[in-house]
Amino acid sequence: MLLDFLKNEGIELHETLLKTKKSFHSPKLSCIFACGGHGKSRFASTTHKFLVEVPTIETVICLGTAGSLAPPTKPLDVVVGTSSIEHDSKEGPNDNKLATYESPAAKNLQKSKLQNRSFQVHFAPIASGAEDIVSSTRAKEIYEKTGALAVAWEGFGGACTAHAASKTFLEIRGITDNANPHAYEDFQKNLTVTIQNASRVLLQLLPF
Repeated sequence: MLLDFLKNEGIELHETLLKTKKSFHSPKLSCIFACGGHGKSRFASTTHKFLVEVPTIETVICLGTAGSLAPPTKPLDVVVGTSSIEHDSKEGPNDNKLATYESPAAKNLQKSKLQNRSFQVHFAPIASGAEDIVSSTRAKEIYEKTGALAVAWEGFGGACTAHAASKTFLEIRGITDNANPHAYEDFQKNLTVTIQNASRVLLQLLPF
């Protein structure tokens, strides 16, 4: 969906010869686009392989969808992650602190003027975990524990890998649902427009 959107926006894409995974390069944006895989571990692994094969990469961007954990975020909005928080794990067995990676890039971009939008853009923490959140009660628990406005799977894995390689990391999530019992239905209904909205935000933020 992201590639289709970029092509419709007139962004020229060329398939790369990289071995890591099928990917496409945009000379205009100076970006390589690829599917990172589902879940923290797969995304971390894919990110690591790309950074090894292309060590000149400066920034890792995770663009995808998420569920809203609390107002003011709502379906079709976009959240730019000021931090990635692993909500289902702690830093140590005797430590109640959640593993967190801050995103200086997102904080620097908060002053960016994003125009021509029919949706809201929020700069806020994003929670990551190996769990579909489809319960309002569970969503509230994660929000109260993390302060995150959105929840997804992969972000923390990418943030961890990028940090280890001294690379910049940025997570951009379009909101498809309210992380409640209607999440699966809302995800299907809102997926296309949500990805388009997140992609529009990406194009307006580049380069950074």
